[in-house]
Amino acid sequence: RVNPDQRDARNPDQAHRGRKVLGARVLSGFSGGPGKWKGGPLYDPETGNGAGSGTLALDNPDTLKVQGCIASFLCKTQTWRRAR
Repeated sequence: RVNPDQRDARNPDQAHRGRKVLGARVLSGFSGGPGKWKGGPLYDPETGNGAGSGTLALDNPDTLKVQGCIASFLCKTQTWRRAR
């Protein structure tokens, strides 16, 4: 369960550390589809890390593979599942 009052405490920009995580933009600038998108940047509020570019791949209607890269060879992938 997500805490609706959780703050962006790990953001490297001190000005954003007090903002709520709920509603914060974590993906932007993506284009493509219907099954794969490329773009960026991406932001992970759990770690405060960001990536300049990435890809999104729809495995099935309930599963999205999210890959963020800080260099073409240095990438991390997460699997996101649709919330019920």
